[in-house]
Amino acid sequence: MPDTAVSTLAERAKAFFSSTAGMIGSAAAAALVAGVTAAMSPIGDYLRNQLWPERIVVDQSIAVVERAPVPLRVALTDLSAGSGLSGGRVSIREPEDGSVVLHGPSTFSYPEAEGSIDLVPEGGPTVEGRVPGRSRLTVTVQTNRGRSFQGHIDVRTTASRPVASSKNLSADAWIILLNRREGAMTLHEEGNRFTGEAEMADDEVFSVKGWRDGETFHVAFYAREQSGHPAYTADGQYCEKNGWLIVNAKTITYRAGVPTPNPVPLQTMRERCPGFPASLAPLDGDGTFFASVATH
Repeated sequence: MPDTAVSTLAERAKAFFSSTAGMIGSAAAAALVAGVTAAMSPIGDYLRNQLWPERIVVDQSIAVVERAPVPLRVALTDLSAGSGLSGGRVSIREPEDGSVVLHGPSTFSYPEAEGSIDLVPEGGPTVEGRVPGRSRLTVTVQTNRGRSFQGHIDVRTTASRPVASSKNLSADAWIILLNRREGAMTLHEEGNRFTGEAEMADDEVFSVKGWRDGETFHVAFYAREQSGHPAYTADGQYCEKNGWLIVNAKTITYRAGVPTPNPVPLQTMRERCPGFPASLAPLDGDGTFFASVATH
């Protein structure tokens, strides 16, 4: 075979093997990219979470003054094995008794971080303590790796106003008038919060939950067949007068958890606390609540 033919054959063989090697290299590179992509997929997230799981704790306390809102700071404590925080969302739930109120967003996001962080969300929220004593906010953290953690923020509220009565409200002889319906109520109070039971003259029975601060009395009535939603809520004032504890309050009526106006004002107050505020005077659609018990 002539030298030129051999040379041409060698060049073609070299080109073939070069092309084949390139194809093999490309395939290997594609496989590598696919592997990296898989590692970044939800399966990869799952594997990383098993090897270096996130662990976030929220356990803090704040001190507030009654009726004086303060900015809320949420401390996310990272207890993972160095994996840091993947980011996610924080949700805060108020106590059901209304002793602490959150103003502003109750759900907000937090960024990825190498370790523990303090969150002060822009635009709020703020925390307002309405009942002197201890209350608790429930905090839920949902991470971008699909994990969930729950913690608490204890709120210690200091009273800023004189208490209308220092006497304990615990008694089984309360006389009540709820939207013209007469009845009797039993209360057990501990730390400015109380629970109890109210039985109306028509034999309907309600469980009772509420609280009071220096001036305000708040109570909710729950029917037994609708324990998840109040049938009535009453907000007003209380005082000591002529040997009696007296409660004057405005009432909201609910049907299946939805506020329902009354057709006309329902006058039920037999007597009023001194300095009875105009804000408690019933308007169209309001109901009223009166309660009294002897202090001796």
